[in-house]
Amino acid sequence: MSQKTALEIRTDDDENSQKWLLPLNEDVFISYLSQAGEIAQKVFGEGSLFSPLLFGKFFDPADAFPLWDFDSELLLSRFHRASKSSVDWSETHDQYILRAELPVEGRSVEVAICGDKKNLIEISGIWKVGNPTVRDWKLRKWWEYGFVRRLEVADDADCRKMEACINNDVTLEIIIPKRPSANRTLTQSLPPPADPHCFSLESLAVKDRPLPQRTAQAASMSQQLVTEQAKV
Repeated sequence: MSQKTALEIRTDDDENSQKWLLPLNEDVFISYLSQAGEIAQKVFGEGSLFSPLLFGKFFDPADAFPLWDFDSELLLSRFHRASKSSVDWSETHDQYILRAELPVEGRSVEVAICGDKKNLIEISGIWKVGNPTVRDWKLRKWWEYGFVRRLEVADDADCRKMEACINNDVTLEIIIPKRPSANRTLTQSLPPPADPHCFSLESLAVKDRPLPQRTAQAASMSQQLVTEQAKV
């Protein structure tokens, strides 16, 4: 029998927050993962929602990624073909949906709404058992203690009515309804680009800027990428 556990969704204030300010770069990540234990390998390994390499090129998961500007079948095609990832997202006329198998127990996961416009979704949790610095792990080398994936949603998403749950303590499901007046073109309607990796993740990684500016620039760049895809 399927078991569904609803998650409480927090609302965080990022304005004076110091969390996630320590950037994770590719060299540090590769070095860390090469020496990491089995649990960390599972959390950050191929196909995981929290892997910096999920989108084909390195992207710090603490940076806000405009997930619904891209098609999941296109972006994760190599993982789906090899059955190495259960991460999937979609958009309908009235909601945004994200489903992903969790690398840790569901009770370890937290979901929060953050950002000045409250248009960022933060999925995080602790993977390190017996972590003595639970209170401030997000201020340190967070990947040594926990995990995070920050996602930016479109302006028509009503995050205040967002629902999140864990199915059978394994699969995370997030549903974000759209505002009734929303009239946004679905990303699924865009023709696929000739090269699945033609976009530049590096152009979205603007970690050195404050969060509101970083998010605005990521959104602007993402819109340019979507426009380019539509022309292919």
